[in-house]
Amino acid sequence: MDSQKTLPDPRWILWGNMLLYAVIFIVLSIWKYSHFFYDNLDLAIFNQVFWTTSHYMPFAATIHPPTYLVDHFKPMIVLLAPFYLIYPRPEWLLIFQTVVIALTAIPIYRIALQTLGDRKKYLALLPALLWLWNPLTHNMNFFEFHLVPLGVFFIFWIIDAYLKKRELAFVLFFLAGLLVREDMALVLFFFSVIALIQRRKLFWVLVPALA
Repeated sequence: MDSQKTLPDPRWILWGNMLLYAVIFIVLSIWKYSHFFYDNLDLAIFNQVFWTTSHYMPFAATIHPPTYLVDHFKPMIVLLAPFYLIYPRPEWLLIFQTVVIALTAIPIYRIALQTLGDRKKYLALLPALLWLWNPLTHNMNFFEFHLVPLGVFFIFWIIDAYLKKRELAFVLFFLAGLLVREDMALVLFFFSVIALIQRRKLFWVLVPALA
């Protein structure tokens, strides 16, 4: 008898771990916030920038006057600002960051599955679970608020689209990644180099380089 038939679907295992991660770290992040342990400015800076942007003053910031853009180029904030209005408080940012980190396990699993094959779908869970329960991931989750986790999220989806040769998905995730932060461009440029080494068709070489 195939032992895998007695095991739950690996996707349910993945979603269960993602949900558990999200619940634990949302609770801990809000606990940290309620006890005034966020003391490194970034959460306060982002909360102000999201508030001003959602109130028709894009990127206005008092700590980097006249605009936050003198610190980092993050136009993604404009796209996220309407969602901030649902619950315009620092807790929203902490919840959003935790959910993004949890959801990053999905493209990691898909990449592992693409590499290992469907017959090793349970083994493909390992990288995704290591992402969720890695102390380095937890440190990223707990250190204030940043858009870097969103950049990581897009990078893994870009890799997934690259491996599956899904051109539209590649372009959309690539452009979304560029909106996260200015230094994402340096990382994403190397998809062009990889495509050149692998002798992919011109699309995969030119799109990352030109974008």
